[in-house]
Amino acid sequence: MHIGNLDWIDLTTSDFSFVMENNLLFVDKSLFIEHFLNERQQVQIIAHPRRLGKSMNLMMLHCFLTDSVDYRPLFENLRIRQSQVWVKAHEAPSFLFDFKGLNVKKYKRQIQLMVNKYASVYASDPICPQYYLNLYKEYSPEGESTPDCIQHLTEMARAVTGKRSYVLIDEYDKLIIDSINTKEYADVRDYLTQVPSAAMKGNMCLEKGLLTGVMRVSHEGMLSGLNNPQTYDVFEDRVYASDYGQL
Repeated sequence: MHIGNLDWIDLTTSDFSFVMENNLLFVDKSLFIEHFLNERQQVQIIAHPRRLGKSMNLMMLHCFLTDSVDYRPLFENLRIRQSQVWVKAHEAPSFLFDFKGLNVKKYKRQIQLMVNKYASVYASDPICPQYYLNLYKEYSPEGESTPDCIQHLTEMARAVTGKRSYVLIDEYDKLIIDSINTKEYADVRDYLTQVPSAAMKGNMCLEKGLLTGVMRVSHEGMLSGLNNPQTYDVFEDRVYASDYGQL
C-alpha cells in the first residue's frame, strides 16, 4: 500500500514529516510501529544493510511517539491508524539521535548538541529539579558530552513529565566502522559503547530503546553490556521482515 503522488518520489530524504506534508510517494510501512511496541524486548537492535528504509522508519516511529509535537494528523491515512497501539501516539518523550553524520574529530560535541536540543525544553520548565538544571548549564555548545548524557536526559524528562522515555539511535555503529584502522578507533568504540549502555541498561526512566546499524558483529562485541538486547537482522528477523526493503 502506498499514498502520495506517484510522480513525486524523493530518494534523498528520510524525513517522514517532510514526505507526508508534501504529498510525496510513501510506501506504507507504518505497522513497523505496532511491531516495535508489541515486541516485549525492551531494547532492540535492527541490523540491516543501508538503503532499506531504517532511517525513515525510525523517524516515523519518533513522530508517532513524541509528546513534544502532535504529528498524529500525518498518520490519518496509514494502516497504523487502525491499530490497537494508536492510543500510544503522541504519548511520551521520544528522543531520536542520528549518529550517521558523526565526525571522528568532534563526535562528542555533536552528541552533546543533540542532547541539548531536547534538554532545553525540560530545562525551561519551572518544575525541573536544580540538579538537572546544573547539568544542563555545564553542557555548553563548545562542551563535549559525557557517556551518561542521554541517561541524564531521560531522567530530566521523567522528573518534569512523570513519563518514561523512548530512546532511538540511528546507525549507532557507522562511526565505529568508519574509524577502523585509524588511531581514533579504540576511543571511538569505547565511547560509543558507553553511551547506549548508560542510556538503556537498568535505566528506570527508559520505556523502550531501539538502535539501528549495519553489522550484527558490532552488536555482539560492542553492546554486550546491555541487558541481552534482541537483534533483528536479514538472517533472523521474525518481527520486522515485512518492514524493510519491500513494496
